[in-house]
Amino acid sequence: MPRSCCICGTEVPPSRSKRAATCSPECQKTRILRYSRSYYKANPDAWRLSHVARRYGLSAEEYARLVDTAGDRCAICREPQQGKSLAVDHHHDTGVVRGLLCQNCNIMIGMARENPEILRQGAEYLISTAERYTRENPIC
Repeated sequence: MPRSCCICGTEVPPSRSKRAATCSPECQKTRILRYSRSYYKANPDAWRLSHVARRYGLSAEEYARLVDTAGDRCAICREPQQGKSLAVDHHHDTGVVRGLLCQNCNIMIGMARENPEILRQGAEYLISTAERYTRENPIC
């Protein structure tokens, strides 16, 4: 009895595996995409854990330990991140995970090209100009 493709309804060719539910690799990609979208939409935490495992090599337990240690706060600004997931900060050359950051602090680190000297100079600049340039005494 011929089998029908679960995506487009055409007959699954006999050359495909006996377990194949689709008629072609294109339909197979569509099937996977449909399944993954609906699954991860229904289970957003599962997507996050899957992403963290693939991208950073962290198990669910290791990630949970990082979140518990962070206390749902960014490691830099210490702002609470209720309802938002913290970004996994990692060294881009070595891949070593450093901690969890809010989106703004993660972008700041990236924009400084992970160079502590740039961040230090930025902090010194802000400190040195904090009193000099106020609303009462603007630069222009």
